[in-house]
Amino acid sequence: MTNYCTLEELKADAGITTNEFDAFLTVLAEAISDVIDDECNRGGRLYYRQATEFFDVEHNQKRFFPKNTPVISAFGHYIRNDDEYTELDTQLFVYPEYIELEYPLYANSQRNIYIGDEYFFQRINKGLKTILDVGFFEETAIPAGLNMLARDLAIKSFKQSREIVEGGIKSKKIGNYAVTYKDRSAIEDESKTSLQNSPMYSVLKKYQKALIY
Repeated sequence: MTNYCTLEELKADAGITTNEFDAFLTVLAEAISDVIDDECNRGGRLYYRQATEFFDVEHNQKRFFPKNTPVISAFGHYIRNDDEYTELDTQLFVYPEYIELEYPLYANSQRNIYIGDEYFFQRINKGLKTILDVGFFEETAIPAGLNMLARDLAIKSFKQSREIVEGGIKSKKIGNYAVTYKDRSAIEDESKTSLQNSPMYSVLKKYQKALIY
């Protein structure tokens, strides 16, 4: 999985010429990228990618809201009958924040799903499966603003001299200064606060999911 900043960029920003902190900086780049994704609430990385989504089928339902957005295209949409998915023979319309079937879905007492005819309804868990193309930009072309934000947060965290190891918080001496070891969850919590207080936070506005009512 590609991060929004690279090890090489962080080493250059921090003026590091050895590989002594490579492991720390690599995990830090991933943790910062994950924090940005959580803040944007798009289900994963913001670049173009493919995602498989499952939806519970409700009564007379034809609109579904994927976790992974914005949706660019959809291919392969299936309904689950007898615990097997079969291709759905109806048109699927794609919008950035949701997908919509041409006709609503219903289910009969045998828990079989039908299109466009109202049967006795039963809720079908994971009754609809879709494969979606989502994202904002190419994985190999991270926007400059997003890259700068990730690097800024990573360097701020690095300057606090924290490193991730298994087993909680520890300390040791490296050269003329001390390094404090913390687990990843602590790094992510601190990075989320730094992100929300960052003067560059507005970079994320174009990527954040809006509330849909």
